[in-house]
Amino acid sequence: MMSKPSKSTVVALFLAVSPLATQAQTVSELPAGARVRISGLEVGERGERLYHIEGALAAADSTRLVLRVDGRDRPDTLPYFTMHRLDVQRGQIPRRKLVAGGLVTGLVTGTALWALTMIVPGPEKSSTTIIDDDGIPHITVERETGIRRFALVGFPVLGIAGLTAGSLMNTDVWVSVAIPGVGSRSR
Repeated sequence: MMSKPSKSTVVALFLAVSPLATQAQTVSELPAGARVRISGLEVGERGERLYHIEGALAAADSTRLVLRVDGRDRPDTLPYFTMHRLDVQRGQIPRRKLVAGGLVTGLVTGTALWALTMIVPGPEKSSTTIIDDDGIPHITVERETGIRRFALVGFPVLGIAGLTAGSLMNTDVWVSVAIPGVGSRSR
């Protein structure tokens, strides 16, 4: 008998076949001109300071990375030991795909909310018992419908919220890159 694969197995399989997983994952594999962003801790005469910088990779060796930052005359040289995180841009997700995904997510969530209110009985507003000619009681229960009306409004409202979220999302796709000499330090 074959067992059902776990969620973690499915996620691992997806990541293994993903085109992002096959891209360069070390600094030495990055081409000059690649867009990178770096976060780290700089220690200077005025104390420690966190830095976040984004620019084009100019060069890299075993101890440092040279970055060309827009608006600066000279490139910045950043030693690896100051870096906490190094990411490379791997393209962009089309805006229309993000908008469509946000809209679908909002509409599905709104539909699920509405369906849930239709399945789960609402609180009783009133109930009446009528006994027919044969002596059999018939109970009539009137349910509160306000929550269902609210849930029906949630369908378009959550759809619009998803549409808005999709249109505001960042389209850049960033992939983490191993920092040379850092070892297994958590990032």
